[in-house]
Amino acid sequence: MAIPRKDSLLVPYSMNMNERINATPAIYGLTPDQGSKYLALHEVYVAAVEVLDLTRANGDQSQSLTAARNTARKNLLDYARMIYASVQKNTEISDADKILLGVHIIGRPTAVKPPAVAPATTIKKVAGQTVTVSIFDPTSSTKRRKVKDAIGAWVYSFVGENYPADPALWQFEGTAGKHTFDVTIPNAPPGARVWLCARWVTRKGETGPMSMPISTYLQCGGVTVQADLKLAA
Repeated sequence: MAIPRKDSLLVPYSMNMNERINATPAIYGLTPDQGSKYLALHEVYVAAVEVLDLTRANGDQSQSLTAARNTARKNLLDYARMIYASVQKNTEISDADKILLGVHIIGRPTAVKPPAVAPATTIKKVAGQTVTVSIFDPTSSTKRRKVKDAIGAWVYSFVGENYPADPALWQFEGTAGKHTFDVTIPNAPPGARVWLCARWVTRKGETGPMSMPISTYLQCGGVTVQADLKLAA
């Protein structure tokens, strides 16, 4: 089964996933920090659903509350799908534990190979604490196509003067399904250096190599268009 999108199904599904990955994250190859991030996204989503349901029960079709629910649901699904894919392909996790988490057991090896090439990335602009990054197939002449079999790219960030070699220290920001993707760093001060990288992901959760990290600096205000990349040394 895949992760459901309908609220009546997603709420209990997410409750189960949240309880299990926070109770015993190591069983699922996860860290306590990953469990904590999921908990935060889960709580925001469930609260948004409850408020929206109550409002609708009173006869009010609130567009703002619907939009808030949609945003919270998307943020939760993006992170839940990353965890789902990680657990599904981890051969050290027992089938029984995968089933308890609500993860489908792959019966036979997939014929689709993971992407062999890393995406190319460029900084398009910086607006305050939001960085817009362009992600594309480096072998494409149009610079807009995804690589074969990829449904998008997982995007990661790190705030600091030097990016870490340990992948666990990077912050997962979501799935980029289009040519550009906005990354907002709410807790970083203006002028902070932000590193970004990405890797392709297939529908079955197979991922390719990570792109070379690129960096920029958050702005105090206004919009800065990035002309040149700041690549890792």
